[in-house]
Amino acid sequence: MSLQRLQTRLSPEDIAHWSIDEASVERDVRQADRLGLIERFGLLSTDADPALDNLVQLAQRLLAAPVPFFGVVGPERDFYKSLCGAPEPLASEREISGRTFCHYTHVSGRTVQLDDIVAAGSPWADVPTVTTLGVRAYLGVPVIIDGQTVGSLCAIDLQPRAWREQDVATLEALAMSYERDLALRQALGAWRQLAQQRQENIVQYERLVAGIAHDMRTPLLAANLDRKSTRLNSSH
Repeated sequence: MSLQRLQTRLSPEDIAHWSIDEASVERDVRQADRLGLIERFGLLSTDADPALDNLVQLAQRLLAAPVPFFGVVGPERDFYKSLCGAPEPLASEREISGRTFCHYTHVSGRTVQLDDIVAAGSPWADVPTVTTLGVRAYLGVPVIIDGQTVGSLCAIDLQPRAWREQDVATLEALAMSYERDLALRQALGAWRQLAQQRQENIVQYERLVAGIAHDMRTPLLAANLDRKSTRLNSSH
């Protein structure tokens, strides 16, 4: 695992003493630049993303995690673009309202590892999904594009779990793979836009040249017709 990723993990001390600021969470997840990127990549769309589905399924196999998913924090809800192993109705609806662990992965922009969420003194026990879904362990890695967290690749367990270094490194590697995929899509989109603009410029240039050529031919044609008319009149 790269040094950069190691430096973007929340330390156990950070996690144990994190003061949860709800106002800060709400402000950060509603940033216009971040929401613009999410919309551009269609991450709140229900359309399938086969590349992402493959990564989530791979995470389930490699981590032996009951519920791996890719979560996106939208302005009003969390949407699970890809999800495996979740109970109904979450499996079908793929969205949830209210505070979730993904909010903190998004806000921190760092890997969040929680081994025992309901341990004594844990600041995380009040997160609603502890009660509604029975979450007891969480591992989340942010996916970052242009400095903005657009989603997080995560895994949860319904039992306390000591995530291994191998688990964390594997999920981080899968998240980086999706980051590269999104960056490539972004570059291809920019290239297509540039190519379209160049084509439009070519069409405009051709129209301009054709117009100039027409304007140049019209006086010459008029002069030729005038000379022919003069010769006809003279012959009579």
